[in-house]
Amino acid sequence: GILDVNVKNINNVVAATPGATGGVLIAGTNAATLFNAGMTFSSTTGAGFIVSSSNAGSPGASFTGNTTGPGILSTGGATGNGMNIFAGASGGDGMNITGSYAGGNGLTITGGVGWGDALTAIAGAGGGHGFRIMGHGVGNDGIRAGSDGGNGMYFYSQYSSPNGHALFCQTSGANATSAVLFDGSLANNCV
Repeated sequence: GILDVNVKNINNVVAATPGATGGVLIAGTNAATLFNAGMTFSSTTGAGFIVSSSNAGSPGASFTGNTTGPGILSTGGATGNGMNIFAGASGGDGMNITGSYAGGNGLTITGGVGWGDALTAIAGAGGGHGFRIMGHGVGNDGIRAGSDGGNGMYFYSQYSSPNGHALFCQTSGANATSAVLFDGSLANNCV
C-alpha cells in the first residue's frame, strides 16, 4: 500500500545545524551547545560523566559558579570520598589552589562532625614530608596557630622509635636565627 506520512508543519522544524539555538542536537563532532535547563547524567555501567580534552594545555572541563555558588559541588557515596584527584603520570601537583582576591584563602578546610580532622597529610611511600609550609615575605609565618579553647598546636610522637620526634626544629641558611622562638610578652606563659 501507500505509506501514510503526516507532513503537517514539517517545514517549520528548526534546521539541524550543529550548535544552533533551539536546533536539533546532532550526535558527532558538533559546535558548542548551550543547555539552559541544565543536564543530568546517570550510568549503571561506570562513570556517569567522562570528559577529556584533545587540545594541548587545555583543561578537561571548566566550571564556573553563579554569585555565591561553588564552581563544583562534589558529594561522595555513602562511604566514598567527595573527590579523588590525581596528578599527571609524569609530573604536576595533585591539586593546585590559588585564592583570587585580597584576603581570600587559597584553601579552607573544615573537619567532619565528631572526631574528623580538618586535614590529614601523609607522605608518599618513596619518602618526603607529610606537610611542608613556607611563609612568603618578611614577617609572614609559615604557620600561625591559634585556638578558641584547645591547643593551638599539639605535637606527639606516634611510634616508639628513637628517631620519632614529636617536634624537630632546625635552622638553615646564612641569615637564619632561632629554630624556635617563644614569646610570652602578652602577660601569659608561652611554655
